[in-house]
Amino acid sequence: MWHNISLSQCIANAGSDTTLCVGMWGIDPTILGGSPAASGGTAPYTYTWEATIDIGFGILHASDFLDDTTVANPLLISSHTAPITFYLTVTDEPGNSCADTVTIDFSVFTISTAYYEYWMVLGDSVPMFWDSPVTGNHPPLSYDWNPGQYLSDSTILTPWASPLADESYYLTITDSVGCSINAGPFYIVHVEHVGLEQQEKGNLKGIFPNPVFSTSTLICEAGPTDKKVLLIFSSKGELVNEIEFFGQEVVISKSDLGCGTFYYKVVCDNAEMDKGTFIVR
Repeated sequence: MWHNISLSQCIANAGSDTTLCVGMWGIDPTILGGSPAASGGTAPYTYTWEATIDIGFGILHASDFLDDTTVANPLLISSHTAPITFYLTVTDEPGNSCADTVTIDFSVFTISTAYYEYWMVLGDSVPMFWDSPVTGNHPPLSYDWNPGQYLSDSTILTPWASPLADESYYLTITDSVGCSINAGPFYIVHVEHVGLEQQEKGNLKGIFPNPVFSTSTLICEAGPTDKKVLLIFSSKGELVNEIEFFGQEVVISKSDLGCGTFYYKVVCDNAEMDKGTFIVR
């Protein structure tokens, strides 16, 4: 009677190296090991997954991260701040062993959990700022503020906001390996609308009305007979208009600017007298 005898070499397959995204609640359970995790040799196989991670005040092992270290395809159920190399040892029925490794890296974000509230007059602006840095271990990071309207630049970490009404801002951060995290609302802006009767009382300075739909008037505090220069900049910081005027008022026209968010400053004798933000719609 003839018998089929396997003389092939045992081959272990721990799977491919990869980077996993760590969200606000950790990682999604991920299967390790190839498909199959063992081949060749003579079945049945036994499996041993090992790892050693020195955290300074102790040692972590594979059992701290895997649901079972004795199966072909365990679940990775916990993450770490540094890459972990897992060692898979496969032993076939006659006792022959083979081994393979897989390295799992983790994309981890650190982000402030604080939020800010700010009260501003319509036509003013407020900077987005953080009490602790937003970091990720796979730079460079990209940023996306939502809603992006009425921001100086919705793709930087600290834009200026000038909404027309109360608004809550959320931030999405994405790293170089494509992992992202949503945070917010981190910034809540309350907008106080200014009535015409307040403007007529002369209690305020700034641009009224704001937004500019056709023409608006800038009221500044500089002396009524001084020669002044109004400098208007685009949201990218480019000078788009320069107006000389006397007195405390100057008219801004939509036809000279087009639509968008603009910054202005008033200069008198090379000294800055006033500055602010306005929107043209």
